[in-house]
This record gives sequence, structure tokens and C-alpha cells, in this order.
Amino acid sequence: MALSQQPFIKNKWRWRGRRKREFVEVLSALMINGFTLNEAIPFMEVIMPQLKVELFELNRTFLEGKTLSEGLGLLGFTDYEKMILYLGEMDGNLSESLVLIAERLQKQKARQGELKKVLTYPIILVGFLMGILFAMRWVVLPEVKQTVAGRNQFSFANFIINWGPESVLIIGVIFCLSGVIFLIVTRDKSGLERLSLLSRMPVFHLYISYVMTAFFANEIGKLLLSGLEMQDILKVMGQSGAGRVSKDFSEQVITCYQKGLGWGQSLKGIPFLKKELGHIVQRGEAKGKLGKELMLYSERLWQDLNTKVETALVWIQPLIFVGIAIVILLVYGALLLPIYQEMEGVI
Repeated sequence: MALSQQPFIKNKWRWRGRRKREFVEVLSALMINGFTLNEAIPFMEVIMPQLKVELFELNRTFLEGKTLSEGLGLLGFTDYEKMILYLGEMDGNLSESLVLIAERLQKQKARQGELKKVLTYPIILVGFLMGILFAMRWVVLPEVKQTVAGRNQFSFANFIINWGPESVLIIGVIFCLSGVIFLIVTRDKSGLERLSLLSRMPVFHLYISYVMTAFFANEIGKLLLSGLEMQDILKVMGQSGAGRVSKDFSEQVITCYQKGLGWGQSLKGIPFLKKELGHIVQRGEAKGKLGKELMLYSERLWQDLNTKVETALVWIQPLIFVGIAIVILLVYGALLLPIYQEMEGVI
């Protein structure tokens, strides 16, 4: 058994991103068109030769009596994706579960593309600024030092060129160390407690509240549309190990519900979730359209978050330009001032 699992552990990285999307899309298409798992996997070995080894091992797990969710779990699929597949296996709608995962991966890809598009330009500007600082330090600063040698002169521009790159690296190291210290200090806390602590920090509050609310609204909405009741969804999220945060979320909401609170009030008790989520659950339960409402709310949150990021970058990009301009002016000043002083001495 250990030998049969080794290829999964070795090649987990191959099933991230594009390869995982292609696998799920092809498998869901085959099953919708009447293929069984035992027919689909060997056929996929032919049309997807880049994953032939992994598909062979996956097919072998079926011969050993494992389910698709168990086999893909060994291949590195997330706990949430395993949970969706498990539900599909239980209710006989495995092809629909695969379509659900494929749609989720496509949306995830689209969001990553939007975020990459928004952040690429500022990152290029910051990289350009760092390149200027390094180039000036290695090329310009030695010339300036040679020009003013013996005069005991030192300008603010020299300081920026000399210590600017190190300052950026030091700030990065401080952030990394802060993250490590936070993980060590909170290692005994639950996933919800960690997120609650982070959400109190101004830097992370907006991002965590939007992302986590959108995540839970989207996942609960999808499962409601698949026919499950709220209590069943939360129990499945807790029992199937759909991630540490999801498990803690499920336990806390169920505990509040058992104390007599409604589902909406129970959700309001989680500090980093937006209060609108609880209101929507209360209204949606009465109307019977909760699944669709949660899906629409999730999409709206992602759109609002992207808008806020783009708005912030509208201000950040000019500041970066101003910073680059100031550095260039200071360097020109550092170069020209000694030259003017030399000319004054000659005159």
C-alpha cells in the first residue's frame, strides 16, 4: 500500500492550476456523456499523456476499492474538493459535482487573472525603482564619492542610494519574521481565532472580511442549490475535514444554533464575517431562495473587493511615480552640486 501511494506524494505539485482544471473538465465531460469512471480514466491516459503515470495510479486505487474522492485526495486535491466529490458519490450526482469543481476552478483562475492584471503594473514600478537604486549605487555613487573625496560631504541623496535597497529588504525580512512569530504564538489557537486576530489589524481587516465572507457565501450557496439543508452542510463541512477554518466555522455555527440562535444569528457571531451574511441567511430562509441569494452576494463581494483594490492602486501608482521622480532629482542634485562647487572654486 505504501508503494502505491508514493507516486501521489511525489507528483502532487503537478495537479495544481492548469493541470487540475484540465483533468476535472475532461473527466466531467466524459461522465456527462455516459462514461463510467473505469472507462473514463483509461481513455484519459490516452488523450492526456502528460498525466499518464498519475492516471494509472488513480485507476489502480479504484481496483483497490477506493472512491474517486479518496484517490484524488492522495493526488493533492483540497479538502473542500474532496468534500464536494464525496457528496456527489453519496447522492449519485458525481458528474454534477465534477462540473461544480470545474466551474469553481475557472472562477478561481479568472479572479487570479484579474488580481494579476491589477498588481502587475505597481510591481513593475517598484522593481524599476529598486533597479534605479541599485544601478545608482553601483555606478553613480562611486563617482560622486570620488568627486567629493576629501571634503567630508554627504547628502541625503547619497543616503537614499546607499541604504535604499537594504531598507526595502529589511522591511521585507521584518514582515516575514512577524508572520513566523504570529504562527508560533497562535499555534495552539483554532483557525477561526487566528483569522479573528488578523482581522483586527487594519492592514488585513478589509481583505479577510471580504474574502472569507465571499468564500463561505459561495460554498454554502452551492451546496444549498445541490439540495442539502443548512444543518447537513455544516455537519459535512465539519466531518469531512474541509480545511481547519471550515471545520472550526462549522463547529461554532452549530454550537450557536443548538443554543437556540437561528442560522443568521449564529453567523453574525463570527467576528470577521460581514454582518450582511447573517441578514441574507435570515431573509433567504423565509423566501426559499437562499442558495441563489448567497451565490449572487458572493459575486458582488468579489466585484467590490476588486473595485477597492483598483481604487487604492489609483492612488498608489502616482505615489510610486513621485517617489521615483524624487530619487532621480536627488541623485541629479548629488551629481551636480559637487560640479558647481568645483566651478565656483575655479572661478
